[in-house]
Amino acid sequence: MFLREGSVLPSGFDLSQEKFIENWMSIRDTTAFALDIKVRAAGWHFFWLQDVLNSSAASRSEASARTHAIARSLKKIREPFNVAELQLITVKRYLGFWVANVMLITRHIQIGATI
Repeated sequence: MFLREGSVLPSGFDLSQEKFIENWMSIRDTTAFALDIKVRAAGWHFFWLQDVLNSSAASRSEASARTHAIARSLKKIREPFNVAELQLITVKRYLGFWVANVMLITRHIQIGATI
């Protein structure tokens, strides 16, 4: 799960986060299901949007290929949407390079019921 920096969250919301790329934080130790329960318990809404973003990246290392592919998808997410769920990631070696393919699902946390 990834959260856009500066996103407004319910008060007292504690998520373990670390910087991933510019404007995006990686959320640790939670799943979309668990996050949904916490958000709804606070009286807020956690939307699942129809935007599915796919990206690929090639690199000399597996980790770098993964990071670049995820970053490409995150950069495609339009404002004001503030959460992305990593749905699928595959990494294969091809001609000496690692190639990563990722699929992110756009999600959104907000207090109101309409987007």
